[in-house]
Amino acid sequence: MKICVVIPVLHSEDLVAKAVGEYTRAAAPGTKLAFTALDVGTYTIESEFDIVLNQPATLRAVQNAEATGNQAAILACFGDPAGAAAKEVSAIPVVGEGEAALHYCSLLASRFSIITVREQTIPFMFNATRRTGLEAKLASVRAVDRSEERRVGKECRSR
Repeated sequence: MKICVVIPVLHSEDLVAKAVGEYTRAAAPGTKLAFTALDVGTYTIESEFDIVLNQPATLRAVQNAEATGNQAAILACFGDPAGAAAKEVSAIPVVGEGEAALHYCSLLASRFSIITVREQTIPFMFNATRRTGLEAKLASVRAVDRSEERRVGKECRSR
């Protein structure tokens, strides 16, 4: 099987190398992996605004993955930018890391929490959970504020 890992942010040698290492270790024997990052967009995705900015290039990357013979595409970002649209414009399966992680959590427990790095991403995490249809299983989203000398957990519970 040939799978393209779409890194839906601007190209960074460090980020691509990290993805190559992680996916290569996890891939089944015989799986051929291709990796691509965006040429237009943002360097990180930490908000709905970032997702919107990166969607067009992400869609083009998925379409290119299909056109070059990949049998599936993975969106390597918890926010799954353009995930639903990519599934509409592509005949190959498209799976987002966030979508996969949330569904996996829902199989392991009746409720789960999300830990994120920045407090400002809490609403973004709620929206990602809503998009997967798993909001009822979300217990909380907690941000670990890394800007302070010691790590202090900030919390926001689901409604």
